Amino acid sequence: PGEPERGVHLSEGVAARFARTTELLVNKVLRSLDRFELEPDGTLIDVINRAEKRGVVASARDLRRMKELRNEIVREYLPSGQIDLLADLKTHVPLLLETGEHTIEHASLALKKVP
Repeated sequence: PGEPERGVHLSEGVAARFARTTELLVNKVLRSLDRFELEPDGTLIDVINRAEKRGVVASARDLRRMKELRNEIVREYLPSGQIDLLADLKTHVPLLLETGEHTIEHASLALKKVP
């Protein structure tokens, strides 16, 4: 494949991985952390706000935007230009990785408190 085609496939791969990772983090990991810490079940906004209170994400707004971007990728509501998608991914992939690292740190500390 030529260079432009390779770039499209690369961005599609990154987008797909971003979507899956965001889904797992928010719907599985953060909800599991809520259950472990005996938080009541709640809406997605509740889960995201608690993540911000725990310090695993700097801004609930950033995590909501990651979830919105995930939905756009999965439902193929992407902006017509790949440049917009790449710009969003360039901004949000580091935030997603940082959030994952902070979540692991928080979960490790929570587990150490268990007798």
